[in-house]
Amino acid sequence: MNCFQLAPLALLFIAPLPEGALRYQPESGVSVQTHFESSLKINVTELTRGVSIDGEEHPVPEQPAPDFTMTETETIEFTDVIQMQDGVPKSILRSFSEVGNHMVQAMVDPAGEEHGESLEGESELEGARVLFTWDSDAEEFSASFGEDSGDLDADLLEGLIARCDFAGFLPDEDVSEGDEWEVPTSAYIAITNLCGDLNITREDDEEDGGEEYNEAFDENLAGDLKATWKETREEDGVRYAVIALAFELTTEIEREEEVTFNDVSGTQETTDSFEFELAGELLWNLAGNRVHSLNLTGDLELQREMTQSFDMGGRGLVITEGTTFEGTLNYSVTID
Repeated sequence: MNCFQLAPLALLFIAPLPEGALRYQPESGVSVQTHFESSLKINVTELTRGVSIDGEEHPVPEQPAPDFTMTETETIEFTDVIQMQDGVPKSILRSFSEVGNHMVQAMVDPAGEEHGESLEGESELEGARVLFTWDSDAEEFSASFGEDSGDLDADLLEGLIARCDFAGFLPDEDVSEGDEWEVPTSAYIAITNLCGDLNITREDDEEDGGEEYNEAFDENLAGDLKATWKETREEDGVRYAVIALAFELTTEIEREEEVTFNDVSGTQETTDSFEFELAGELLWNLAGNRVHSLNLTGDLELQREMTQSFDMGGRGLVITEGTTFEGTLNYSVTID
């Protein structure tokens, strides 16, 4: 028997939600297709360097910021069949149709020579079917592969997130047109980490502490996140609450590692400080009680401060470097 041939859940009468109650409560058995795309483009705008020996600063020739640009796009497409019980999801059957990313780096060196690379990221989850089932005792979803997903490693299920419904953007209380509310940072994190860890890998991937970096990014994320029910719009006979989004976010990640300079070991401390200013719009299907689309776009700035310290035969050598990256960030979600 196919493990996805679920017995139908008992149909319980659920009274329609009042229009001001923006709650995630789709019809049980509904099938929704989500198309997600994000794009990031950054370039270096400023570079500073410094050298000190035993605390005394030494002049360093000025250099222009390198002509460096990086673009990265990520695409995720999946279909969920959602079974509801008592107004909450009890099982979600997810079929991944597309999972991957594409990164391009380009640089022009001081001699005018161009360098670059183009890398594709792929995931074994593309084409897989995953069943998430709510465990009321553990109060969490368990995940399993369907028989038609091939011989996939069960480790791929670790880190997947069952709910990808963007309900975190909704207010806790009933609201009406014109009302404003605060959005938790967890709602933004849910966009940046849609479906959880999808095990997207590229040829250049190494064990570089990326997981710890992402965890610190999320833990230190803070800011002002506002949502406003701007208006009610009708498109093709469907009424939507138009929710304007405005986010100002910051986060900081600190790292320390060992480095070598002229065969002398030392330490390197790096601090990445991010600032984001994003705005967008969420369309909420008032009859379907679910998101129809979400778009966020805006600017980001990354300040990277690096300090390398060495003991050169009793003399302290400190090398500092500051790099400013500026760019744009876009998220687009459509749900049919």
